[in-house]
Amino acid sequence: MNASRWTSIALVAIAGAMGIGYWLQREESRGLQSELELLRHGQRALAELRTEHARLLARQASPEEVARLKADRAALIRLRGEIDEMQARVARAGR
Repeated sequence: MNASRWTSIALVAIAGAMGIGYWLQREESRGLQSELELLRHGQRALAELRTEHARLLARQASPEEVARLKADRAALIRLRGEIDEMQARVARAGR
């Protein structure tokens, strides 16, 4: 074979290798684009969850309010007991 034929074969081989390299980079780029979109979707979901968390924290009762409600509940139970006791006395007195 003469030199120009070897040159042509070498150029075709180089072009083929470059084409394969380009194709591999394109496939990797597509994979990375898909992964990037998944990450962006995850970021949006995380931002929504953080917003919801902040909203729920804002609605949460303060520790003082919780303590007051517990005290009110204890007082209510005590008052119900007193009412039951008084009703029992009235019933005994009415006999």
